Amino acid sequence: MFSDPEEFNPDRWIQNPDLPLGIAWGWGRRACPGRYIAYNSFFIIVARILWAFDVERSYKFVDGKKVEVEIDPLARTEGLSSAPEPFEVVFKVRSEKAEQVTRREWNNAEKDVDIILERIGRAQMDLKGKE
Repeated sequence: MFSDPEEFNPDRWIQNPDLPLGIAWGWGRRACPGRYIAYNSFFIIVARILWAFDVERSYKFVDGKKVEVEIDPLARTEGLSSAPEPFEVVFKVRSEKAEQVTRREWNNAEKDVDIILERIGRAQMDLKGKE
């Protein structure tokens, strides 16, 4: 679709917001009905991270000199569903308030996947019963 697909160029979508965002969600009648939940959930996650943290490049020392750790934007896992390869970044908390809120929410959050899925299942059954 683009002559330089690997180049980071958000102007493509700013100049033409009707361009498709990718084939992952399908098109037309076959488009994934959950794509809106996925987009909105992703937006919320990114907004919360940016509210609480400054995300910065990582550095290492080579021969006594501070050198930026390179990130290969094309490094991906292979398979049915690819994902970026792990890379190093630094998360710096933006304020004392952000740290307090983040720690409180982490401490209060359920971390057991089985319990989370059970709660979701019960909520879905409750919704079905109200139909």
